[in-house]
Amino acid sequence: MASAGHRSKPVARRSSGTGGPPSPTRRRSTFFLAAVSCVAAAALFELGVRWLEPQPESRYRYSPATYFEPTPGARYVYRRQEFSVPIQINDFGMRDLPRRLEKPPGGLRVALVGDSFAEALQVPLDSTVARLLEERLHACFPARPLEVLNFGVSGFGAACCAARTKHLAARFHPDLALYLFVANDLLDVVGNDARIYVVEGDSMRLRPVVLGPLRRSARWLTDLAKAHLQAYRFLRFRQQHRAESSRVAAAQERGVTGGTTELLLDELQWRRFCQALALLRQEAAAAGAPLLLAQATTFGPQMSARLAGLCDALGIPYLDLVGVLAADPGPVSFRIDGHWRARGHWVAASALAPVVCDMLKAREP
Repeated sequence: MASAGHRSKPVARRSSGTGGPPSPTRRRSTFFLAAVSCVAAAALFELGVRWLEPQPESRYRYSPATYFEPTPGARYVYRRQEFSVPIQINDFGMRDLPRRLEKPPGGLRVALVGDSFAEALQVPLDSTVARLLEERLHACFPARPLEVLNFGVSGFGAACCAARTKHLAARFHPDLALYLFVANDLLDVVGNDARIYVVEGDSMRLRPVVLGPLRRSARWLTDLAKAHLQAYRFLRFRQQHRAESSRVAAAQERGVTGGTTELLLDELQWRRFCQALALLRQEAAAAGAPLLLAQATTFGPQMSARLAGLCDALGIPYLDLVGVLAADPGPVSFRIDGHWRARGHWVAASALAPVVCDMLKAREP
């Protein structure tokens, strides 16, 4: 019998594994399983996007002049629900035929700038407004070499077009610059374009986009993801769509307040666009080319009238393609994608040809 003062020793109990901190081996196993789960989920998401909603290819690279530009020499197929088009980017980063910097003796050149309507990834190359316009202008100048050079890039606004003109189109010594304006250019000037300019008083000045080593590495990884991961393009498109939708919703609200169904810009957006268009005219003039603005889409009559008045104030010839496209029996545009079909490019080129021909003739000695 134990004495009254004796205390029995506590019986040691084997740990069940839930009370203390996990062992290093268990931590490594947990981390490995979490990593495998994340990779598996990402792979399933990528496969799901490829199967259920395939995304079009995106072959662009970083550019200090315009932040991004088509990758020179890229070859790929641009697919969406309504089309599948082989794309070839030439050595200058243009969706165009192979070109040379040297102008042929006695030759004439038109530099086409704009966004996705000008780049025209939705139709074969021979069906683009640039190529069709070139064909029609050959009839106007049968004895002279004539080229319509396509410098259009999807997502560009007027400021990016000015930078594209300064850093690339000017090297080809164009005789005329043709700006294919679409309504969302008014939104792009405070969106994508805002990275490449500074405002000084009432004027706008281009500036290079300088990335440090870390940001350049991040940009390289982003370009790699764009080129190879459809899931990334799916998420990126949704993010860009939400940003543009918020700007459109704000414009719609201003229209309702103003008693119209038309989208109305705020004064900052309109002022920035005025500055960007003046800058584009300036860069075209520095390249030795007058500027012609052709309006491809509109938010409504009020915007079109305001744009025409701005062109008149800046001394820029203005051509409204909206009415011509609307009058065509068509269809001129894809139902889901919204860009021009081959028919739309044909209608636009047919309307542009006589105006461009007259402007080029006016510049002849």
